[in-house]
Amino acid sequence: MDIELFTLCEYASNTNGALTIVNTLDSFSAPKFPWRVYFGIALKANIISSLNDTSTIAFKIFKDDREDEAIFNTEIPVKDVKGRFTAAGNIKGLILSSDGKYCFRVSLNGNTVKDYFFYVQKRDETI
Repeated sequence: MDIELFTLCEYASNTNGALTIVNTLDSFSAPKFPWRVYFGIALKANIISSLNDTSTIAFKIFKDDREDEAIFNTEIPVKDVKGRFTAAGNIKGLILSSDGKYCFRVSLNGNTVKDYFFYVQKRDETI
């Protein structure tokens, strides 16, 4: 799988392969911790070889290198796909416990395709 586009954003939707993406971002500013965050993801990829009936694309979010403590983990079953794959979704109410570097991992059939990183910091309320 070759990822052509991946972004975190405020909102994402997919209408027949056409993506609507609102305000892309790579960091969040939280007023306090723990903090409940809402955001979207958008993905366009090329599937190089045919997938079988048990193929899955997985998305996982974890802090730093603590993969075994995933705070978000989901799989999308895909079958009979070859060529362009487009997906969009919105994650509502994910709880982030502290500031730092987070990883958003995209996998195909259990194999990591790409890691994307984003940052969370505590907002300075004095400004």
